[in-house]
Amino acid sequence: MKKLYPFVPTLFVSALLALEFTVGSFTGDRDGKITNYGLHNILFWSWIASLFFLIVFYTFKKNVIAINVSVFLLLWFLVELGAFFIYQYKTQNAETISKSPSRLEMINLKSDTFEIETSHRLIVEADENLGARLKPNINIRSRMYVQSESADTIYSVVYQTDSLSRRTTSVKPSEKRDFYTLFFGCSFTFGEGLPDSLYLASKIEKSYSVHSYNYGAGAYGTQHVLALWQEKNIRKEVLEDEGVGIYTFIDDHAVRTVCPLGYFWLYNSPWYELDGEQVVRKGQIHHRNQGFKIWYAQNSYLAKLVGYEPYKVTEESHKLVAKMIESAFYQYQSQFGNDHFFVLIYPNQEAAFRKYLKNDKIKLLDYSKLWDKKEHENYILKPSYEGHPNEKAIQKIADTLRVDLTKYFQ
Repeated sequence: MKKLYPFVPTLFVSALLALEFTVGSFTGDRDGKITNYGLHNILFWSWIASLFFLIVFYTFKKNVIAINVSVFLLLWFLVELGAFFIYQYKTQNAETISKSPSRLEMINLKSDTFEIETSHRLIVEADENLGARLKPNINIRSRMYVQSESADTIYSVVYQTDSLSRRTTSVKPSEKRDFYTLFFGCSFTFGEGLPDSLYLASKIEKSYSVHSYNYGAGAYGTQHVLALWQEKNIRKEVLEDEGVGIYTFIDDHAVRTVCPLGYFWLYNSPWYELDGEQVVRKGQIHHRNQGFKIWYAQNSYLAKLVGYEPYKVTEESHKLVAKMIESAFYQYQSQFGNDHFFVLIYPNQEAAFRKYLKNDKIKLLDYSKLWDKKEHENYILKPSYEGHPNEKAIQKIADTLRVDLTKYFQ
């Protein structure tokens, strides 16, 4: 009887596979597979694992090390199997109890056909330096709505860009005014969910003889701001001689600099690291070393279950953000001949990079306490669905910014 012990795992899993095939033939899509939680695949690979154990046992049955290694691998597989079921249960349960997700639709108003896109494909294009950039000369209607029976509209706006891939403002690109204002940052700067006349760059134009140039784009981080400055002479794209540059910072920019595995949309983004005190461009994010820990984090359900992440925000990350901001400032200073470069810290952001910012000429606009955290939901487009700033938030920031910039526009 003891001679049959090694066959027990294989026989047991084989019986489960046969049971699954039988039940699957009378339920579901009748293909002989029960697909909940990927059960067929799990049982199949369990069968392969048990077969592997059986082969190792009879091949190296007198080799204690080989047997121990095979038992360890089998136990590891079983732990991963258990983690898979728990992870699937948790994620599916979370989806069940969460509110309905929002849905995005974009329509190309320049197209002769009624083209609807459910991603940002119509407004962005691949770029070797930045990973992605806004397409030039677009005219796109973007609508986001709650994906439920009510289909409540969260926003419906038109996005337009000029020939240099900058989102347009209330001032025509060819109109020269007394001062310039350069805006850099992510979708908060771009004006996600707001029409041309209501986002920050346009609001500033209404108080002064200012021409705003918006270089912000969705998903951008500090590394995109620096890469943009290093790519070209922005001075040649600005009509006015005097003005200011503003980079709007949110805490997620530090996360984007690190680019955790879940931020897959940033894999083509610029990759910078510190070499001592110097910021060095290493290539794109996807050029990073892909060792075993990365493979394991991407493929292990146990790693997903315990939240293992090889790329985490550390103090070194905040230091890198500060150094990239300083590098962007030097580029601005070199191209425009002044030091009127500001970092606007968006409300309710920690901005941990500040303690590493050594250049006193870089001016911080600390709006982190502009409104109380308890009131934050009053300043976003739609709580639980869309967290970008609403018109109320932009108006409050614009009113504060006007006061802070008055002396630069006289």
